[in-house]
Amino acid sequence: MKLTKAFAARQNKPGIYRDDKVKGFCLRVYPSKNKCWFFKQNPHGAFVIGKIDEISAEKARSIAADVKEQIRAGSSPLKKKSG
Repeated sequence: MKLTKAFAARQNKPGIYRDDKVKGFCLRVYPSKNKCWFFKQNPHGAFVIGKIDEISAEKARSIAADVKEQIRAGSSPLKKKSG
């Protein structure tokens, strides 16, 4: 399914909902009912893009696509922090 702000607003069950337009772009609904857009690509990790009320689905999808392209080009903004 294509993730949209309207779709996200209707989701109350905790879980991860995946976009079918950009692989790795997801909506996460927490048990607290907080919701955020994020990008996940193994083995590179996950990157929280922002809360659904702070960034549109379209902008979040664009960011996810950019991150995916950076990974494809050999640079990963998702590298795990050491420490």
